[in-house]
Amino acid sequence: MKIRKHYTLSPEAVDYVERIASAHGLNHSQAADHLIKLGAKDDRQAIASFCGDVVAHEMRKQFNRFAKLSAMSALEAGAAKEATKAIYWWILLQEHAAYSDSLAPDEVPNLKEFEAMFSVDPESTEGKQILNVYGRRNDRFRMRAVKALRNGFTELDAILEEVREWDEGKEADASDEESDE
Repeated sequence: MKIRKHYTLSPEAVDYVERIASAHGLNHSQAADHLIKLGAKDDRQAIASFCGDVVAHEMRKQFNRFAKLSAMSALEAGAAKEATKAIYWWILLQEHAAYSDSLAPDEVPNLKEFEAMFSVDPESTEGKQILNVYGRRNDRFRMRAVKALRNGFTELDAILEEVREWDEGKEADASDEESDE
């Protein structure tokens, strides 16, 4: 259970508490609590509490980083899927228009004929060539995606730095509220 108290510290003590807090990712109250316990020679409890708080802080930080990376990946994959579907439908519409234009005026479009335009016989020479080109293009797209992912880490680092600054601002606001009371 935490009890709110207001204490007045010397400027040197405040500087020391701030250094400990920032070095270990703690707020000012946690740092002061750990320093008091260490000073009171309650070493086992102080060290256990201190380590627990530092580990919890680092775990939250790493979880937030992983969650952000996962969310960004899912968003990009969804955007790519939607773009691919749009392109696919546009191509189908273009091909259907070309197929309809190739018919005689009295001829009715046949869905099976239209579908046959898109089938590839993997045993034919032409089919093997088409599948080979498809495989090479797919490999190239994959390499581009990997390269973009690797380059994206620099952008992600900048975003995570903004998140860290925002998070530190929240902690500073919380400690300011504690010191006001």
